[in-house]
Amino acid sequence: MIDYRGQVSPITATDVCMQMEVKSFEVLVRFALMHLIATNTSVWLRTLINEIMFEYQHLKHKYEHHSTTDNSTSGL
Repeated sequence: MIDYRGQVSPITATDVCMQMEVKSFEVLVRFALMHLIATNTSVWLRTLINEIMFEYQHLKHKYEHHSTTDNSTSGL
C-alpha cells in the first residue's frame, strides 16, 4: 500500500478487514440502489398516468359542456 508520502507501507490486518467489509456489503448496496431506482421510476410513472387521466377527464368535461351549450343555443 502507498501512503501519502508515496512510500510503500505494509498491508495491515485492518486494511484487509476494511476491504472485506466493503466487498461483503457490495451486493446489498447494489440491491438497495436498484430498488431505489425501480421505486422512483414506478412512482414517477404512476404520477404521470394520473396527471394524464386528470387532464383527459378535465378536457372531456369541458368539451361536453361546450358542445351541449352550443347545441342548445343553435336552435334559436
